[in-house]
Amino acid sequence: MSSIRCLVVADDLTGGGDTGAQFAAKGLRTLLATLGVSRRAPLDDKRWPVLVLNTHSRALAPRQAYQRVADLLTQLDLSRFEVIYKKIDSTLRGNIGSEIDALLEASPRAVGFLTPAFPAMGRTVENGILKVRGVPVAETEIFRDPVCPVTESHVVTLLQRQTIHRVGLVDLPLLRRGAAALREAVARRIDAGEKLLVFDCLERRDLAVIAELGVMLQPTPLFIGSAGLAEALATHVSARRSGRLAARPSVTPATHVVVVCGSASEVSRRQLAKLGQNLDLACVEIQPAIAYRRSAPARAARRTVTRTVAEALDAGSVILSVSRERMRGANLDERAVAQAVADALGRITTKAVSLSAIAPAEVAFVLTGGDTAMAVLQALGTEGVEIGSEPVEGIMAGRLRGGLCSDAQIITKAGAFGGDDALLRVMRMLKG
Repeated sequence: MSSIRCLVVADDLTGGGDTGAQFAAKGLRTLLATLGVSRRAPLDDKRWPVLVLNTHSRALAPRQAYQRVADLLTQLDLSRFEVIYKKIDSTLRGNIGSEIDALLEASPRAVGFLTPAFPAMGRTVENGILKVRGVPVAETEIFRDPVCPVTESHVVTLLQRQTIHRVGLVDLPLLRRGAAALREAVARRIDAGEKLLVFDCLERRDLAVIAELGVMLQPTPLFIGSAGLAEALATHVSARRSGRLAARPSVTPATHVVVVCGSASEVSRRQLAKLGQNLDLACVEIQPAIAYRRSAPARAARRTVTRTVAEALDAGSVILSVSRERMRGANLDERAVAQAVADALGRITTKAVSLSAIAPAEVAFVLTGGDTAMAVLQALGTEGVEIGSEPVEGIMAGRLRGGLCSDAQIITKAGAFGGDDALLRVMRMLKG
């Protein structure tokens, strides 16, 4: 029993973080590998009962995403992992079907159990429709996401367009009919050729039923979901693993904190506003054009911003964010602009830390948005994050491993996650 291990494959960094935090919360030592520019998986050893790999593939074309996941899996001996979890976005952004196809091809899993539901964060699935706080996802701001817009709320329909496998729905009445009836119905679906089963889910107890059903199968299915299903699954993994549980790195007070937000989500905007209203923090905002353009004025503006952030960091804490302005142009690629902004935030943050008079390990990072978090960690040269806790639901805290700021605290949050006071609550923890 002591050898049970879990592999999590995530398509962005903040998603990998909040999912890994579910396992860390159960006392399982968890490493989130950033993979960086080389995209090489870390040396796999038994120090890490849970290994989370960020493929950084959400914004790629479907075929590219498939290939990136497939290439990564060739570097690992999948037989060493009793549980494999494909972390997907709780609002269905990204190349979900393509990446599932790569995992099913590489592993001996006969079937995938999928639900994006995360009731604690307002994500539910009923009659196959994914809703965000009661609104079908394609009718929320996710429809206008500049990088990965979601235009379909029916999970089975969306998935069937993306995968080569047959997709079926396990609705709520069946899910709640009882364990024996559910097992029989699922077995019939699998025998009939349905390779991916989408589960309705309204409450935490529904997630527990899905996880329990999965761990009773041999081999276990490929589990596919957000941090919600991961939390239910982590309970089973922890219960089956013998030996002493790991001490978790905790959130400790920090004098110098840099909050970096590149997310365009209105949720993040409200969180930043709440933070600024309640705490006296220096705020530095850049325009997308400064990050995207290569002109001499843009370079000069970036240098000015970097010095300003460094000075604010010397004095205490600082918020670095992006203005609401959207760049316009006939041939403008919004994905390219978004990535350029994230990369600029990463370079500015790293250079500001280097210019400051503070020891790098003494800086705490609060990063909002998956692309932003990945860009900052790549610029810092970070090899991975040892996940410690979930200080606020849906938010990960840990310690950097390797690079300029090794052992520094890091807290990451998906752009559209959390209540309006989420960042304020995090900052108050850091300020003691």
